[in-house]
Amino acid sequence: MRGVGRWVTREQALVPHRPAWPARPNVFQVATLAGLGWLVLVCSALPLTFGMRAHLLASHGTLLLLGTGAIAVLGIGIVYRFGPKLMQALGARAVVPGVVAAFFAFLGGQWQGPIADHFFAGPYDRFEREYADDCLAASPYRRDAVQERVEDRVLTVTPVSGGTTLRLGPAEDGGTHPLRPVDRATRAVLDQYGC
Repeated sequence: MRGVGRWVTREQALVPHRPAWPARPNVFQVATLAGLGWLVLVCSALPLTFGMRAHLLASHGTLLLLGTGAIAVLGIGIVYRFGPKLMQALGARAVVPGVVAAFFAFLGGQWQGPIADHFFAGPYDRFEREYADDCLAASPYRRDAVQERVEDRVLTVTPVSGGTTLRLGPAEDGGTHPLRPVDRATRAVLDQYGC
């Protein structure tokens, strides 16, 4: 009991003081809060952006919305906990955390779409990345010398100059699986070009 009595009167000295939210924030503090809020908003949009590019909104919409909500609540909690400390600098220095947060929010907003498109590309983009820009670049199957179409989850690539038609699958929008040959003739052509 004596040990507890020693700490009872000294709580304020032992627990570090956490700054309170300003009663009347100045324009710099408001700018910092706006930058932090923008960063939370951009981070909250990540599950929806990736879900849209992967065509999962219809099938997993509830899960994506729960993820968005969880990120938003977590971000708001972090801003609520650390916001006053970030805004306590005097004068224009109080805006520095907001500018940094706004910078990262801008980058995140600009990059999340292209990054999601890279990972969840359509069949034409995947053919270009996996074959046309690589092993088939100097062949009659290069991107500007073929006609492509998708039927029944199979990408059909026909060279304009004639030759064997490539059949690759699974050809689906938002897919993550690499395109593989569906028949022996396609496998023989890919082996011929070292794919």
